[in-house]
Amino acid sequence: MVDSLIGGGLYAGAGHKVLYAFLERVVPHHWSLMERTLSQMALSQFVHTPFIQLPVFYGLTGWARGYDRERIEANLRDTYQTTLVRNYIFWLPTTGLMYAVVPLHLRVLVMNSASYFWNTGLSLSTQAPATMKIVVPPGLGQSIAESLAQSIRDQHGISTTSNSAEVLAQVAEEAKGQVSPIVAGTIGSSVSQCEGENRRKTHK
Repeated sequence: MVDSLIGGGLYAGAGHKVLYAFLERVVPHHWSLMERTLSQMALSQFVHTPFIQLPVFYGLTGWARGYDRERIEANLRDTYQTTLVRNYIFWLPTTGLMYAVVPLHLRVLVMNSASYFWNTGLSLSTQAPATMKIVVPPGLGQSIAESLAQSIRDQHGISTTSNSAEVLAQVAEEAKGQVSPIVAGTIGSSVSQCEGENRRKTHK
């Protein structure tokens, strides 16, 4: 995915090369292996990730998807906490092991290998859901609506003189929460088509 490549590949490569070099300089070398490992892990996971990496990731991937600023910020608010928790589950043990046993010049390679899976999942989990709108062509919508209404009349013994829009409106109301949004949207479109046709007949 393009957004995963931009947000993950670019940052995981150049960004982490700078990060690891910085951490190697600021953490004293005379400390024990355990102290250095925990210090580097704490700085990267509890400072860099929540305040720099994730906001940058959301911004880059949102830009790649064509989101405006408001949608990127809304997506950040809605999924940030869950993403951060998942980050700690995946990356705390991974980075702890990496800082302990992987030499500096190989850390970007190791991080990128793990990041392939992480960034793909992160890209999917931070994608804002799209709003689906169903549009039924007028002629086809009316035909479907009338056929559906007639089928409902036959099945439930409803008078054939009953208005099709009223029959479908009742079904749409009863179907709320019991069928998928696609089915509900199709029924709703059919209701609109029937009501429109009835209005046109009334004005003739």
